[in-house]
Amino acid sequence: ARSIRYTGVVAHTSGFALGLALSESMQAGSEVWVWTGQDAAFERGKVERLEAHKGVVHVTLAGGKAVEAKDGTVHLTNNTNQDGVADNTELRQLNEATLLHNIRVRFAKDEGGCYTVTGHILIAVNPFRKLGIYDETQIKRYLNRPIGSEPPHIFAIADRMYRLLLASGDNQAIVVSGLSGAGKTETCKLVLRHLAYVTKDSLAQGSSRSSMEIGELLVKTNPVLEAFGNAETTLNRNSSRFGKFTQIHVSRQGAILGASIQTYLLETTRVVQHAVNECTYHINYQLVNGTAAADRQKHLIDADANTYAYLRSSSGKATERRGKDAADFQEVRDVFESIGVGAELQSALFQTMSGVMHLGNIPLAEGPDGNTTVSQLAELKNSSKLLCTHEALLQQGLTSRTMKVRGSEMQIALKLDEARASRDALAKAIYGKLFGWVVQQVNNCLMDADAESVDAGLLGILDIYGFENFERNSLEQLFINFANEQLHQHFCIALFQTEQEIYAREGIVYP
Repeated sequence: ARSIRYTGVVAHTSGFALGLALSESMQAGSEVWVWTGQDAAFERGKVERLEAHKGVVHVTLAGGKAVEAKDGTVHLTNNTNQDGVADNTELRQLNEATLLHNIRVRFAKDEGGCYTVTGHILIAVNPFRKLGIYDETQIKRYLNRPIGSEPPHIFAIADRMYRLLLASGDNQAIVVSGLSGAGKTETCKLVLRHLAYVTKDSLAQGSSRSSMEIGELLVKTNPVLEAFGNAETTLNRNSSRFGKFTQIHVSRQGAILGASIQTYLLETTRVVQHAVNECTYHINYQLVNGTAAADRQKHLIDADANTYAYLRSSSGKATERRGKDAADFQEVRDVFESIGVGAELQSALFQTMSGVMHLGNIPLAEGPDGNTTVSQLAELKNSSKLLCTHEALLQQGLTSRTMKVRGSEMQIALKLDEARASRDALAKAIYGKLFGWVVQQVNNCLMDADAESVDAGLLGILDIYGFENFERNSLEQLFINFANEQLHQHFCIALFQTEQEIYAREGIVYP
């Protein structure tokens, strides 16, 4: 296993509280922030008196309202000349309220204010609009510049990661975390864009392509991964429903040799069910709305999403799409063509996708004996044709299970709920395999076989969705949340260990 040092963390927020346990002292007349529980979250006020024995602080808010607040919900403010500092560690009073206030002030100041740092942690607030701070001029501004010499920016973190790899030889990684819709995927694209530019003139020994070509390929293949791994949710029109760790192989001279993508925790449940006002994966709707007439007939693809049970939400209707599915589908096909997935392979892929969609339409019913039967054979016939399997075998697999007893096999009929679960499990398994195959095709184009033997370091970019808590949670939410807990613990250990090493080198005694 390769050792990895964390270059930094990109933490996305949309105004949620970030708790910091700090001891504070205050007295009558102190300017404070008070947690009110309202939309404003924290409001300014002045301490009138303290009842330490009760743990109560009497505060008059800026609007004149008098409130009683518990000690832990009141925080000292900073002088106004500290409002909007680039690094939160410069704040004299660093607490939950002052941190959020500083981020808010910076965000309102200018376009670059969407970024604030806390040491080497970059906090990014999603502006939900395009900004003019990502052009070539901005990339050049952060080339070979130490952190803190320029305003906070994702390019600064990306450049630091690259320079540290070359200087130390240690593998580097950036962890991008945040809630759905916070902008994690777009941040990863910006990191890749910076790395592609900074290495654009390099051609590594053993590679037939320039660093710029490989970097551009990383960005170019995103539409394919997003089509098969992203979905529309109530919070985000293009929500990544899988974790992604991108490893960029860099020669000791600084040239990109290639890249590879590892994926984790694909939300396969979304293949067969999704909530109201949400969608399954983009590729399903792209097939429905973007397939040409000839292919539509060949692959039995209907033009109405409501035809397919798996495309209808829990409301019974397909969610109205807000994207441009036909244009996006053409882009997916173009990208496939450019990475060597030709028309024949694409046809087989989309035929299988259609087979999965038709699986959800197979009507299962309870027979007189309580066992499950297929009430109509038309959809069963369509699915078996598209999935290239025998109709009788598919029917048997959906309505029964095989048990082995003392070397002999016997078929056990399934109840209706069991049969539906079996059908959905088959659809999820097939889609998971298709997704894995798509990722493998992308990886094949990103890494030259000849370059794998070249001595290289790794730049890692981890994009994983944050903690989830829905009205209805499943085993997938347990896995996702457990993975986040483990990742957070691993990062904290690595961070504190790094600080301890610095203290030891400088002879600083710490507890």
